[in-house]
Amino acid sequence: MSGFNYFTSNRVIFYEPCFYFIPIIGKTLFNPPYDLYACFTIFACLGVYFKLKSFQLSNSFFLTMLLYGSSYFILHEMTQIRVGIATGILLLSIKPCYNRNLKSFILHILSACFFHYSSIVFFPLYFLKTKSLNKTFWLFMIGLGYFLAIINIDILKLTHLSSYFVKVELYTKAAEAHETHYTINIYNFGIFISIIMSIVMILKHEMLSKFNPYINLILKINVLSIFAFTALSFLPVFAGRLSELFAIVQMLMYPTLIYVFREKFVGYAIVIVISFLNFWNFFYHSKLVFPYSVWW
Repeated sequence: MSGFNYFTSNRVIFYEPCFYFIPIIGKTLFNPPYDLYACFTIFACLGVYFKLKSFQLSNSFFLTMLLYGSSYFILHEMTQIRVGIATGILLLSIKPCYNRNLKSFILHILSACFFHYSSIVFFPLYFLKTKSLNKTFWLFMIGLGYFLAIINIDILKLTHLSSYFVKVELYTKAAEAHETHYTINIYNFGIFISIIMSIVMILKHEMLSKFNPYINLILKINVLSIFAFTALSFLPVFAGRLSELFAIVQMLMYPTLIYVFREKFVGYAIVIVISFLNFWNFFYHSKLVFPYSVWW
């Protein structure tokens, strides 16, 4: 059996526990069709709650909220609701990861996996150095991703990683069978913004760590987002989803920009412009909100 058809025939393995437990809560408390509404409400509330709780790691609640409302609220809480909850929990895992609290970190990862199995990719982050950053290495990683994409090297086959992860193997088979028409542009405006912000903040990381102790770890995760997007671009769906999962840290990363400039308003202005561009992309270009309608 090839491609995405495999998912539907292995429901227990490939459908997260939340698919079974959350509906039970809805059916226990409400009659149809309100049980369905209850399920969506639970998912939405959890996603927003975990995201807002993670904002305590940011240097500016206002800027983080602006970035969230202009992009990830639309992408996650209005579209990919399970990912919305998982990414909120993953953001909260940054603090125990930084503090080297393995039990708490694993608990966060397992909780995120309850809603989305792909959250397991955050587990190796525990082995990163959280209180220091090698500028040369992480800048090199940004360039390496583009190099691998340009010369078209399949790092999954090269490292045999796809043989260890069934879902990755299925994404590969689906791409080879042309079962998905999803494509990504490694030169898009969003990835360029992420690269520019990463380079600037990596060069200033010693100073920025005085204002946000988590910034070194956050910067590394964002570079991994860039690397996944470019180096795995031969598997567009997988690259896009993996990159998006890591890129959630941008809500905590970009507000730290206010300390890069002598005049803080410059940093505020840049983040506000980025938020506006995100909103324009999701509202007018991607048109994710067009299927929605108000209830009154």
